[in-house]
Amino acid sequence: MNKKFCEYYKNGFCRNGADCKYQHIDKDNNIENNKNEIYDFNTFSAYDARKILELDLIYEKIKDPIWCNQRFGRTKTKLKDGSIIYIGGEHEDSYDPDFYVYNDVILIDKNNNIKIFGYPLDAFPPTDFHIAILHDKYIYITRNSEHLHYNSNKFYRLNIENFEMTKMEKDDIPTSIYGKYKLEKKRIKENLEY
Repeated sequence: MNKKFCEYYKNGFCRNGADCKYQHIDKDNNIENNKNEIYDFNTFSAYDARKILELDLIYEKIKDPIWCNQRFGRTKTKLKDGSIIYIGGEHEDSYDPDFYVYNDVILIDKNNNIKIFGYPLDAFPPTDFHIAILHDKYIYITRNSEHLHYNSNKFYRLNIENFEMTKMEKDDIPTSIYGKYKLEKKRIKENLEY
């Protein structure tokens, strides 16, 4: 059940504190849990989760990385209605036990409701430092060639109405999208050289 947000808290003060019947979310969209601790969905790390859930006490049993939304190399696409779509990205580097390159899509709608879409590896492989271009009801994704060993396909299309992911061949991508991709790739390369 989604609780409504407390406008008093968002504006800096709620006298009801933990007894407030509304969800506490501040001006930076940090959500307060029932212990009055603040967690930001975008910066809460896998390490933080391990500590709070005391998973390090049983770490030997948990070999897989802990999911988190603190990532590098993901794309952020803002839709006309104010919703935001995050695609993929990686958490930490290979030395970290929670290192992972993600293949999920996260929707944060205009009401701050969060939906996470996971895909089988053959439908949408892990991707980071990719390019995402919004066009009509689709986001065209060009994967970073560094991760093509997961799957030879480089191009994908996300339908933002139903979140269906489709593999695309280069020849199937509209010319205007491929042109934007080439310009974005050039811009990124130029920025990396400085």
